[in-house]
Amino acid sequence: MKHTPENNALEQRIREMADSIKVPPSLEPENFIKRLPDRRQAPIIRIRRYIPAAAAAACLLVVLSGTFFLGEFSGDPMIQTESSAPPSPAGSTPSSAEVSEPSASSEDSEESLPEQSPASSGEIPESSETPPAESSGSTPDEENTSSQPGSPASQGQSSEPPSAPEPEPSQPEGSLQQQDISAYESAYETMLAFRQKSNVYDSYSAAPVSISDLTVQFGGDGTAAQPVQQNGNVICTLSSDADSDTIYVYSMEDPQTPAIAFQPEYQLPAFRGMHISSVSFTGLYLEGDTLTAIGTAYYWSDNGTRQREVTVLSSYDVSNPKKPAYMSTLAQDGKMTASYNESGRLALVTTYTVSPSQELSENQASSYLPVCYVNGEEILPTEEQIQISAEADAPVYTFIGLIDLRRPDEFQDILSYLGEGDTFYLDEGRIYMARAGQSQTRLTAFSYTGSRIKLDAETVVDGVIMDGFAKSPNGRSVWVSVSTQNSVSLYLMDKKLNILGQMEGFIPDADVSSVLYHGYFAHYLDSSGEFICSVDCSMPKSPEFLDQTPQDMGDLGEYYEFGSQMLKVTPVYDESGVQTGLKLIMYRDRVPVGFQELHSVVLEGPVSILGWDDPANLYLDEENGLIGFSVMDYGETVSIRYVLYSYDSKNGFVKLLDQPMEADGNQYLDYRTGICDGETFYLASPGQMLSFDMAQLKAAEE
Repeated sequence: MKHTPENNALEQRIREMADSIKVPPSLEPENFIKRLPDRRQAPIIRIRRYIPAAAAAACLLVVLSGTFFLGEFSGDPMIQTESSAPPSPAGSTPSSAEVSEPSASSEDSEESLPEQSPASSGEIPESSETPPAESSGSTPDEENTSSQPGSPASQGQSSEPPSAPEPEPSQPEGSLQQQDISAYESAYETMLAFRQKSNVYDSYSAAPVSISDLTVQFGGDGTAAQPVQQNGNVICTLSSDADSDTIYVYSMEDPQTPAIAFQPEYQLPAFRGMHISSVSFTGLYLEGDTLTAIGTAYYWSDNGTRQREVTVLSSYDVSNPKKPAYMSTLAQDGKMTASYNESGRLALVTTYTVSPSQELSENQASSYLPVCYVNGEEILPTEEQIQISAEADAPVYTFIGLIDLRRPDEFQDILSYLGEGDTFYLDEGRIYMARAGQSQTRLTAFSYTGSRIKLDAETVVDGVIMDGFAKSPNGRSVWVSVSTQNSVSLYLMDKKLNILGQMEGFIPDADVSSVLYHGYFAHYLDSSGEFICSVDCSMPKSPEFLDQTPQDMGDLGEYYEFGSQMLKVTPVYDESGVQTGLKLIMYRDRVPVGFQELHSVVLEGPVSILGWDDPANLYLDEENGLIGFSVMDYGETVSIRYVLYSYDSKNGFVKLLDQPMEADGNQYLDYRTGICDGETFYLASPGQMLSFDMAQLKAAEE
């Protein structure tokens, strides 16, 4: 860090906090149980990109001043509710990566685990071999007598947590941490270790410093939450404004009938010394007749210095479109990172940071672990649902919840993983996570089959990840490109991050700014948008470099997969640099030359797609051959309209619809996506549904 007066003052404030922390004797460096970072290390390659000292200092200063001191970490210990224990998340995850076969004793222990989780009193469940310190449950001043908005308090006596045998530790071949003590003890002592005088500065400054923004990708047939959903009987839309969120339910049998409108209900946990400042919903899932709204509850401490975020799922029965019925609320600690629905099974990923001001209590697991909630009632993870990365260098958890969207009244499973990422890829029962450093990238693989979440593997590769992950069309390999100081390298791995094949330094001394994965090929472009080269990845164990002439791909734009082809959306400029239109180009791979342009169309005028960098705002319907989006025209008068194109290989792009949209306040934003059932195309806005007969639209353009 550069020694400026501001940076010196910031560092001094952190070190003063460190000096005030009392370290238990058991956690002095000579007594603390060391973690064993026994990891699989990828071949070392050269460094390409790095953060200069001044830039790193600037990143650290911004993050620490905005996150460390403004309190974007989690808040105070929660108030515990004395009530009957709600059902536990079904099952538990293995205690180590599935790199080596589990021992028989581990399997036996897993089968003998009780069906129920610890009571909501917050006590740590006892282990048959290494019980944690005696827990007294909630104290009187922690009693929760009423839930937050819309959530009546539940009452009753807490049940005694059942005893469960502790699985016998097994030594993985990968890089997962070996745990000779219980998972609760390990998590607690690790949190304390982060607060040692010698560690507190590094621990709380390491996590937020990243050279890349959060990237979330989705593959396969799964879907992310959308503002518009339909099931053939109803269309549901979510409208958000500064004051409230509103859900509209339309009957597809009579789209002209005014929608049923209601504001989301929820039952949320209460936290001592904190209050809910707002609840904001951002997307919908519709599985069968069950509608689920997903959003975030924001808590602020009463003194206004700390913030806490809880991700919320509020579900409704919409089998009767005229009378939607509230069902339940699920929630889990942390800021929402990603959610992915695959055939009704939702994987919910959040990021949770244990605040440096959080009071840690060995007998209060929720003070040092993220937990989940059913209708406001706390559910603790079991021993097997807690995993600690050998590379963990900050008090940040990645928290994964598994939910059946048809019956969203409980968590099927949860996994609390001490380790964080800035790049996520969710696809067909798997979650891949990357955390980029200055010269290395840590990769982590999770899987969820049935009702179980497992931590499969960790590994580290030298270099900085480029444009996330990709998966081969047959689903058998995962691809990662990394940039170093002088070159680019490509790794092809199996589902558990074992390297199958690699190409190191195959683009030396080149300014490669991005990579496009399409089909079995990885295409590399420079910062001006010029195509450099490709790699054939159809044989993962022996990827082939395709030596070809660089190809000019024109101006930079956004790329989207459209079936077996690739769609590019890019602005068009005249010689003076004034935008004259928006161009849509459809490409296909033409190896070994690169991309071949099939068709293109220009939407004239100074226009831009509203939120074009968000896939939710671009309607891509490969089955019906439709591409739709909202555009803003910056001509003599500003106007908003929705444009719909059809596309096929014979006719190319054909404009079917250019619908003006009233820009009344922010209502036009509710047209972000359309819905087509094959015969009718729908556009929904607050209180109104527009429907268009597809046969008439196509006939009008012929």
